[in-house]
Amino acid sequence: MKPRSVMVDVDVDRGGCVETSRLTTLQQPIYKEAGVTHYCVKNMPTAVPVTNTKALSDILLPYVREVAGRGLMYAINSDAGFGRGVAVAEGRVVDPVLARATGTEHNLLSSVLTLRSEAR
Repeated sequence: MKPRSVMVDVDVDRGGCVETSRLTTLQQPIYKEAGVTHYCVKNMPTAVPVTNTKALSDILLPYVREVAGRGLMYAINSDAGFGRGVAVAEGRVVDPVLARATGTEHNLLSSVLTLRSEAR
């Protein structure tokens, strides 16, 4: 990240989502590393449950509508990022991290679902 950036790690409870994350507290919520300000307070979303629920709903609703209205295949084919968020498809694990964590066979999403090349 560029110097003077701010990184908020909402996954710090599970080890963090960036290499430089380390747990902070509400008493000392930030630290700087490599010129980047980090905020890594554990269990942040529960501090503001109504706001958190609204934000999560606002983010997820367009995806839910896309899948409900046009189907999973269309959603994956129209947004490559959507495909990267699929963990299980057709009953098979397509996320390598989930496969490792559960001792399950990893399957490529493209081998489970027929995708256009730009969605792979």
